[in-house]
Amino acid sequence: MGNSFKNLAKSLAAVLVVLLLSQPVLADSVPTTFTGTNVTKSAEYGFSQLTSNTVNIASNFDFQLFDLGSQIGVRFINTGPIASRIEEVYFYDGHLITNGTIVGPSGVFTRENSAVAPGDLPGFMPTKTGMHLTRFYAADAGSKGSGVSVGGFVDFKFDLLSGITLDRVIHDLTDNLNPGPTATPFYVGIHVQDIGTSGKSDSYLASPSIATSPSPQPVPLPAPVWAGLTLMGGTALRRKWNNYRRARAA
Repeated sequence: MGNSFKNLAKSLAAVLVVLLLSQPVLADSVPTTFTGTNVTKSAEYGFSQLTSNTVNIASNFDFQLFDLGSQIGVRFINTGPIASRIEEVYFYDGHLITNGTIVGPSGVFTRENSAVAPGDLPGFMPTKTGMHLTRFYAADAGSKGSGVSVGGFVDFKFDLLSGITLDRVIHDLTDNLNPGPTATPFYVGIHVQDIGTSGKSDSYLASPSIATSPSPQPVPLPAPVWAGLTLMGGTALRRKWNNYRRARAA
């Protein structure tokens, strides 16, 4: 009996090792453009559709923040799968960040600030909430066919104003859901062109309501693996019972 349980344990362990090796590793990662800096924490957000010219592809995009001490790193990702291209990004601020710089990849975005067109995120009217915010920084691809297509990303660095931390940036980004009379919300938006086969564009706002932390998550076992484990367990029990019956007969 002891050998049966040992063999079962070994078989289960072998299956789990194969399963784990076949799964992608889900863990925090430091963007290559931010290597050489001390990245201590990060936050990740999705987007919500602001305009509705075509199908909602908010799930195509991710927005990440990285703590670089006196600076923050910002990354926009187009994960797909629907064809699209991030052409402009917008930061509506004035009390958190300054000295924005495009840090890579080279050639993805080529224009900054006053050269950006359109000059404001289409469909975004912050004055409706009583907030008089200005476009602090923006950039765009500058020519059709460039920008952040599916599978691509673009990174920025910003200096934090005196006394500002990443936690404060996250707080004010979250505060834009239901800003109170004394709130200082931080809005981040993207303008996306050539969506799907329509060739149309839409605007999206970073959505703090679905904020996540890019940390490891448990991976559920696929159904075939559960079935295999059950079969293995049943086989071991049958073998154990047969051994018991033979021992009794002897």
